[in-house]
Amino acid sequence: MTIEGLATFFGWMTVVNLIIYLLAVLSMFTMRDLVLRLHTGVFDIPEARVRELWYSWLGSYKIIILALNIAPYLALRLAA
Repeated sequence: MTIEGLATFFGWMTVVNLIIYLLAVLSMFTMRDLVLRLHTGVFDIPEARVRELWYSWLGSYKIIILALNIAPYLALRLAA
């Protein structure tokens, strides 16, 4: 696989992961009550803990996107 092919792969992987991240953020803000009721009912977790877990997950996912998608993409683009 060439550097251009890898850069294209990481570029599309970044786009897909950013779309997933944005959908998660939008659903968190637009359907907050529904998602809170769903998670508290299914997993038997208090609402306050669910909110902490959401923000923790979003922060971790953002760091993973930066480290595993955007950084390799930029490195490959600079190398090409």
